[in-house]
Amino acid sequence: GTKGIFSNLNTPTAAVPAPNVYVPPRTGSIIKYILKQDARGGRTLTWDAYYVFPNGYSDVNNVANAFRMIEFVFTGVSFLCVADSGWGA
Repeated sequence: GTKGIFSNLNTPTAAVPAPNVYVPPRTGSIIKYILKQDARGGRTLTWDAYYVFPNGYSDVNNVANAFRMIEFVFTGVSFLCVADSGWGA
């Protein structure tokens, strides 16, 4: 029910796209993104308005080869961030 975060050339895109409007997720659906910085690091994430984060969300420590897991639950209107590991090496 969501678009991938990779372009058709299988390269990372700069922004995380909105959910697929043709197959809407069900309320309560959970989606997890497991992300990894490349060898250069310093890549910042941008999110579509469908994704809602608590105050204080940060993209700090986005160093080379760092991993991050972010989990969302669909509220019926948007994806609410319920877990965020932050960037860790």
